[in-house]
Amino acid sequence: FSRLKLRESHARAIAFAIKTSNQVKVIPLENNNIRDEGARSIADALKTNQFVTELYLANNNIYEKGSVAICRALETNRALLKLDLSQNYIEGMGIRKLSYVLRENNTLEYLDLSRNQLKQEGSDYIFSGLAGSKSLKALDVGQNKIGNGGCELMAIALKKNSSLEQLCLADNQLQTDGILSIFEAIAQSKTIKKIFLQKNEMLDSKLEKISIYLEKNTSLEEINFDLNGLTKDGPFLLFGSPTDIQPCCLSMKIKAFSCAFNVIGEEGLECIVAMLEKNVFATDLCLESSRISNLDCLSTSI
Repeated sequence: FSRLKLRESHARAIAFAIKTSNQVKVIPLENNNIRDEGARSIADALKTNQFVTELYLANNNIYEKGSVAICRALETNRALLKLDLSQNYIEGMGIRKLSYVLRENNTLEYLDLSRNQLKQEGSDYIFSGLAGSKSLKALDVGQNKIGNGGCELMAIALKKNSSLEQLCLADNQLQTDGILSIFEAIAQSKTIKKIFLQKNEMLDSKLEKISIYLEKNTSLEEINFDLNGLTKDGPFLLFGSPTDIQPCCLSMKIKAFSCAFNVIGEEGLECIVAMLEKNVFATDLCLESSRISNLDCLSTSI
C-alpha cells in the first residue's frame, strides 16, 4: 500500500479488513496521506487484532490525535513488534503517550520516530520511557534537532535500560560533550550493539575519551561517525598509531566501522588499519569520500 496516495477513507477500509483477518502480519502504509483520522481507524483495528506484527505509517501527515490513538491501541495490543511513525508531526500528548507505551508495553521491539521535530522536550519524554522499557531493541530518533541538552536524559536512560541493541541519533545537532555522555553510558551497557551518530558535531580532540569508554564496553559491534568533520587526528586519538595502539583495539568487538565523508586522509587511515590488525572481529569498513587517495596499507590488513 506504500505510495498509493491513500487517504482517510482507504485507511478505514483497510482497518475494517484487519479487524476480521488473522492472516495479515504487515501493514505497509508509509508515504500516503491517511492523516489523523486514518491513523485512528488503524488504531481501532489494532485494539482487537492480535496478529499484525509490523505497522509502517511513515510520512502520512499524522499529528497529535493520530499518534495518541495508536498509543492507546498499544496499551492493550500485545502483538505489534515494529512501529514506524517517522516523518510525521508527533508532538504534545502524542509524545507523552509514547513515553507511557515504552514503559508499559512489553512487546514492541522497534520504534522509528525519525524526522518528527521532537527537539529536546520531545526526546526527554521518549528517553524517559526508554529507561523503563523491557522490550525495545531498536530506536531511531534521527533528524529531530535534539541538541546537546537532550543527552543528559538520554545517557540516564541508556544506563537503566537493559533491552536496547540499536540506537540512531543521526543529524541531531549533538556536540562532543553530549556524545561523550552517551558513550559513557554505553560503556556500562551489556546490550547496545549499534550506534549511529552520523552528521553531528564531534571534535577530534575528545575522541581519546571515547576510546576509554570503548575499552570498557563488551557489546558494541557497529559505530557510524559519518559526516562529523573528523580529521586525521580523530582515528589517531580513537585507535592510536601503528606503533602505539589504544587499549580499546585489543578489547572491543567492533564488526562494522564507518567514518565516511570526513577528512581523515592517509594518516587517519593508517590508524584505522592498526585497529583492524588487532581487532579480529572487524568485517565491514566504510571510508567513502574521506580524502584517501592511497589504499595500499589497507590491503595488508584485510
